[in-house]
Amino acid sequence: MSLLRTVTLTCLLSLSATAASAATLDSCVDLGDSSQISRAGAQFVVVKHDSEFYRVGFRQTCSDLTTTNKMEISSEQQANRLCPSGSVVKTARDTCDVAKVDKIDEAAYDRYRRQR
Repeated sequence: MSLLRTVTLTCLLSLSATAASAATLDSCVDLGDSSQISRAGAQFVVVKHDSEFYRVGFRQTCSDLTTTNKMEISSEQQANRLCPSGSVVKTARDTCDVAKVDKIDEAAYDRYRRQR
């Protein structure tokens, strides 16, 4: 097997393992002052809350994520609340509707943070 095929296969297996280990958030989480929100390109933000980690995906691309330094999550008109549905991420110039929230592990959180 060629080196390129081996590397490609390894990457695909790694990605599928990450996807398989992600579980969908099933109830709301009240984020505290110590929670960290980081962008991961224009498609996701990742959230660290205590020892829990989440990947937040959007209904459409959230274009302001690639340049903003300020993000706020809210749900049910309550700031710092992340819910499986009805949540939004507000940036300096945009409000992005959340489509899905997945629980992820710390290694996946670190990988997404590097995608800035």
